[in-house]
Amino acid sequence: MGQLMRAEKLIKKMLNRTELQGVILDWDETITDRDSLDLIFRIAFRVKPEFPYKLNHFVGIYKDRFRDYVDHEVKGSECEARDTVKKEIQYQRGMKPVELSSVYEARRLGLFKGISREKFVNYEQTLGQNSDQLLPLKPGVVEFLKMLYRKVPITILSVNWTSLMMKQRLKEFGFEEDKEWLHFLVNELVFDEHGMSTGNNTGEEEDIRTGYDKMMKTRQIVKDCPNGKHFVYFGDSSTDVLAMIETGKAVALGTGARDQLKRMGFKVEGPEEEKNMHDLSEEAAYIFAKDFTIVAS
Repeated sequence: MGQLMRAEKLIKKMLNRTELQGVILDWDETITDRDSLDLIFRIAFRVKPEFPYKLNHFVGIYKDRFRDYVDHEVKGSECEARDTVKKEIQYQRGMKPVELSSVYEARRLGLFKGISREKFVNYEQTLGQNSDQLLPLKPGVVEFLKMLYRKVPITILSVNWTSLMMKQRLKEFGFEEDKEWLHFLVNELVFDEHGMSTGNNTGEEEDIRTGYDKMMKTRQIVKDCPNGKHFVYFGDSSTDVLAMIETGKAVALGTGARDQLKRMGFKVEGPEEEKNMHDLSEEAAYIFAKDFTIVAS
């Protein structure tokens, strides 16, 4: 219990609003309690039941490209160990063609072309399930967002698409998009003047597919802040780690992020670290937590 209280104290110190300039959060398995990358595909298949390819086709494209990347570019290379920031940057940059492989295939086959914007906004109706089933939220995240909303700028930074469903889900709790207080940086579909998808997604400049992309977006967020550079990043996976290092203070909400930080030599502290928790540093920069209850309590 003492370990938990000390970790809670450190996170709250990290989030001191007199110093805090902004909070950046990943979406999948950070704000949500499940990976939701499949939802955009499920919507397309529901609207186009006659479409000749199913989700496993696109997953297969991705897996084949990832296997090729690991076997022919990563193995035996400098970045294989992923144990320094430099190596992790190299690895994440190399992941871009992998992440885009299924995106390009969906575009080539016209999977999303001709689907109305409203089908994504009204995702519950489209899929015939409620939002708690489709986008369950991490325990404590609503309370956490209420602590910060319209007090500290919040950015949702995700490799997912689209923000239409994210905005609709958060709107249930009174969180409205606002350029000053709540901003979304994610991949988007392009819609024509009639609100129909063109089948394309936002251009390369806006593309957020890898940990390197997240790092560069985070760097720009910090650079654009006129009042200082005190930001805290929340994420769960290794894709979030470079952005965490960019802010210098972060909460790892998953073992993927925690383990990758450790692999690169960063000390990660928190109530789940058991034996090495007896001397939690008052200057801890990276803290591991299961969910937001430790922050929002």
